[in-house]
Amino acid sequence: MTARSLQQFPTLSSLMGVVAGAAGYHGYSHSEHFLYGGSGLAFLLNADRDISRQSLHNWPYGGFDRLLANLGILHQDLGHFGPDITADERNRLERGIRRLASRGVPCSVKGLEHQLITGFDDHGFILAAPSILESETFPDRLDYGSWDQLRGCRSVSFHGFGMTGQASAEKVVLDSLRFFVSSRSSPAAHAWFGCVGGPRVYDRWIAAIARSDGSVFPGKALAMVLGECRRMAAGFIREAALLRPGSTEAALELARVFDEVSSCVARMPSHAASDARSALEDLKEREKECLGGVERFLRAFLV
Repeated sequence: MTARSLQQFPTLSSLMGVVAGAAGYHGYSHSEHFLYGGSGLAFLLNADRDISRQSLHNWPYGGFDRLLANLGILHQDLGHFGPDITADERNRLERGIRRLASRGVPCSVKGLEHQLITGFDDHGFILAAPSILESETFPDRLDYGSWDQLRGCRSVSFHGFGMTGQASAEKVVLDSLRFFVSSRSSPAAHAWFGCVGGPRVYDRWIAAIARSDGSVFPGKALAMVLGECRRMAAGFIREAALLRPGSTEAALELARVFDEVSSCVARMPSHAASDARSALEDLKEREKECLGGVERFLRAFLV
């Protein structure tokens, strides 16, 4: 069984690639900016202990689930599994995924990155490839019973993306921007244990650069995905302003700051260590500026 119209979008955020693929499969016409912003993915900022090995979206799914539902997508967390998973647990999960896929519910697996499950056969699941880094390779299938292709992952999670009723565009905008404010005022609530959220990410990033020997830039994937997220945030804000023309001035100023953050962070891997530390200090302040801009835009949007 193969879902021929189910394709992972080539975004640097593999989770966004999965979400956009599911949205297209269900026939939604949301723009990429609106999906990115409306789901909250454009606004996240968190990091693991080892900043060099992960991208951006390492976070609890509660707020994401609520925002995705506004866009008409019902996210189902099908479970997180470590190396101690039993054969019975594995078999039950595989049967459940096949049932969901047969009913037209796109599913995905998160090992190193998020990958859509685009079909299955007698031997395993067929996987789409994310586009996080050209140098990375990802499995194109997952064998039943063993999951050998993901054996090197500390944990593996599975997700479903069904359909539900869409909220109004205004509610999508308001809820996502309030999510942004919450993620900055209570960053610990938007990051798993061991992770940091909000501007403290830049402190962890600066420390990682200070510890590095300069041969590899720490957090290259983080820089690429964060740059894409902030660029999409800018586009989302511009689209949102079309709903309330009185918010245009605040929107354009906020979008400008998001664009500047995007450009700066995307250039990070090309900096020498000393320049990178200085740039990250500046970006930390720009993120705080984004918070003020979002609050001003929210007030203008609500008038």
